[in-house]
Amino acid sequence: GTRLQANGTTHGGAISGSQIPGIVSIMSRYIALTNRNACTLYCRFRIEGPFRLAEISQVGKHVVRLHPEDAKKTKKKSQEPPPPQLFTVEKFETVSLQVVFAPELVPAMQWKESQVEHVFTGSVIIEYPRDNDVQVAAPPSDLQRLHLLATSRRPALQLVAIPRPDLDRPLLGTEAGDALPPVLLEYGRVHINAALGRTRAVLVLNVTNVLARWQLVHVANKLAVVAAGDKDAEAVDDMDAFHFDIASGELLGPSKDVLVPKEALAPGMRARMPRFFPLTPALPHALGAQDEHLFEPLKISIAFKPKKTVLFKSRFRLHVEGGISADLICRGQGSDDPEDDKVDYPPLLSHRSDPDSPTSQEPGQPASARTHQTAGR
Repeated sequence: GTRLQANGTTHGGAISGSQIPGIVSIMSRYIALTNRNACTLYCRFRIEGPFRLAEISQVGKHVVRLHPEDAKKTKKKSQEPPPPQLFTVEKFETVSLQVVFAPELVPAMQWKESQVEHVFTGSVIIEYPRDNDVQVAAPPSDLQRLHLLATSRRPALQLVAIPRPDLDRPLLGTEAGDALPPVLLEYGRVHINAALGRTRAVLVLNVTNVLARWQLVHVANKLAVVAAGDKDAEAVDDMDAFHFDIASGELLGPSKDVLVPKEALAPGMRARMPRFFPLTPALPHALGAQDEHLFEPLKISIAFKPKKTVLFKSRFRLHVEGGISADLICRGQGSDDPEDDKVDYPPLLSHRSDPDSPTSQEPGQPASARTHQTAGR
């Protein structure tokens, strides 16, 4: 059967939108018009733009419902649509209009794949015919216009790699409206027989208030002409070399981020970035909301475990249902050099010169050997 949609506000989790308190999807609105004059008014209603006039109601009168099926039947018979009905509004009486946003009436060329937000405008036109020409089909009329505005949003994901100074370049901001390039995740050289491999993490953000349902897919490397001297020309596209701990899910939005100061980025560039680490209790901050944890960026860990001594480069995509996806490129070099068989440890909290401390350096002992000795203890 046909699913009936309730008037007014609707939860967007099933069809569109997001089940966030205070943020809903509104497809229909009611407009109440009252006659404040001392005389009776005669008026007609018509609409412009991607909107539809669903019903017109008055107290003590039958509700006039305008069904979209009637317009289809009229087109099949090759007849002109009937003239709008003339309504009589007495002194201090009210007439209510139900206006529905109809996305199917929007031309296909106005929908853009790379655009997150679309804004559509329209009008409700009220015609007041002259008193002497009330019975004429198309009399000269005075017009009153009510402007309509509809905003359509869809989910869009953004990836931010948690930086490592030894592997990544400095972060640069992006201006508003610029297309975001794929995030490049460098792993460096990793031993083919390493027990743990090397793990890096990315943060996934939803930039809109629409629920994003995403699925991780592998984008195969297409055969293309590469430039001479390109070091990635002989890279192997092996998706099994990279292991993701999360492959699908749902992400509410908008995700929490902060404005990066202009001095920290390139000249003339500004960006919003998520926090890589939580705030300490020493820093002042506002009290959090009850559902604040639901809007934290999603952290995905990716481990690189090569099996051959070749360069690996694979492209992955977080495909969003009905939204804008985000791409991620993982690149790493497999190696059989014993120097590359090491485990990444977190930085030491203190550097003491106490000879009894395991972090103190013995004479003639290299720094790499001291690190492994500390880990063994």
